[in-house]
Amino acid sequence: MASLTAVLIPAYDPPEGFYALVSDILKLNHDFLLVVVDDGSDQQLDMARLSDLGAKCIRHSANQGKGAALKTGFNYISSEFPDVLSVVTVDADGQHAVEDVGRIVSMAERHPDSFVLGVRGFGDDVPSRSAFGNTVTRKIFTQVTGTDIQDTQTGLRAYPIRLAADCCSIRSDRYDFEMRSLLHALQAGVVVEQVPITTLYEEGNRSSHFRPLVDSMRVMAVFLRFLAISFSSFLVDIFAFFLIFSVSDDVILSTFIARTVSATLNFLANKLFVFKSLSRDHTIYEVAGYVALAITIASLSAFLVHSAFEATDINVIALKITVDALLFIFSFLIQRYFLFINRY
Repeated sequence: MASLTAVLIPAYDPPEGFYALVSDILKLNHDFLLVVVDDGSDQQLDMARLSDLGAKCIRHSANQGKGAALKTGFNYISSEFPDVLSVVTVDADGQHAVEDVGRIVSMAERHPDSFVLGVRGFGDDVPSRSAFGNTVTRKIFTQVTGTDIQDTQTGLRAYPIRLAADCCSIRSDRYDFEMRSLLHALQAGVVVEQVPITTLYEEGNRSSHFRPLVDSMRVMAVFLRFLAISFSSFLVDIFAFFLIFSVSDDVILSTFIARTVSATLNFLANKLFVFKSLSRDHTIYEVAGYVALAITIASLSAFLVHSAFEATDINVIALKITVDALLFIFSFLIQRYFLFINRY
């Protein structure tokens, strides 16, 4: 009987005990395929030894990044083993208990269409750089997507095979690939299951190749782009409103023209550069929903600014900035809970 589950381990200069880890995983009471991708390790992994243990082996001639290693494994498994339904990814640094690997495999076997995350706890015994990075990204992720993921950076995951294949199109080869694959899963409407796992760290977290500053910035980049695009669109809107109002002296006309310009730029920038939604499958839905929301927000902005301008002596630009800041919060909530609920 062909294996329905594959275990994928991306490895780059793994610590002592890696071969024992592979052996212990293969001893679990499951029938699965195990694939190791050597991502250009300085000390090349012993492919013959891994093969003798029962693992399939792939090697990158040079280090390409964790995301690239995962994509190589996904492509290999999906093309060479068509019976596989789920791919369980395991970090090579020994930070996942073998028993937890077995639990995630079991969960994947019961729920092959779900994206299963092995979520770690972050108590006092966890290195501060790991605890801080996970806490920050979790809070931002929850605020932006409306989905409470307990551990956005966990490497112990079970990907449905279709999701694994789709994630190969993600344009990232580093650690931020895992964050983007999580966003991709939510965008595709894949059910996410979270399973608590043991948190294991060696002293000083020496074997991890995660660079706190560089890789945390990569992980945060999608959110930083979102904020930057929103602020840039806001400035475009204010500037366009000022120019048009200085000529027309008409609040409503100025609001609608300025919002049309800024909303068009904002939509294109978010679609192409923030969320990387390059597929045309959902474009009609995205455009229709975004246009409806933009018209609603513009109407509210025009009405509120016009009413306040007529009733007070407050500068019209100050009024617009205040009103639009409040409407931005309203717009964000609508997008999070309704427009993009399955598309982050």
